[in-house]
Amino acid sequence: MRVFACSLIHLAFECTRTTLSYPDDAPSSTCDSMMPSNGASSIPCQSNYVIEANKYQYSSNDNIQITVRGETSFNRFKSVLLVAKDSSDTNILGHWSSTDTSVSIVSCNDTLTNGITLTSSDYKSQIQATWHSPSTAAQGNIVI
Repeated sequence: MRVFACSLIHLAFECTRTTLSYPDDAPSSTCDSMMPSNGASSIPCQSNYVIEANKYQYSSNDNIQITVRGETSFNRFKSVLLVAKDSSDTNILGHWSSTDTSVSIVSCNDTLTNGITLTSSDYKSQIQATWHSPSTAAQGNIVI
């Protein structure tokens, strides 16, 4: 059994003066840096968003329900990019699926379905997706 850590470290929520987003999904090149590269500069801010998992320990071939939401009903978002990485921040692990029509599955580093983004730049208060752990459990924590 391995520990699964939800963290805003790799969540591509950026506080920006102007909100820009990709209307047709984020390009796979953003998966490595986790920076949106959409022309908006980021500024330091207090995060108003939460990543929740339905469980925080996983085994091989496990399914973890992930919810991204605003801290309050007033905190809505237009853009997100999520991947699951090992604690070294080097390897993207597992793959994603979703029945949420607001979520689009993306391919990072030529590997299918290992990231999620949004299908449109409409404001959302919450999205859900399922992260499927790899067949071999990684050493250390997984960070979303």
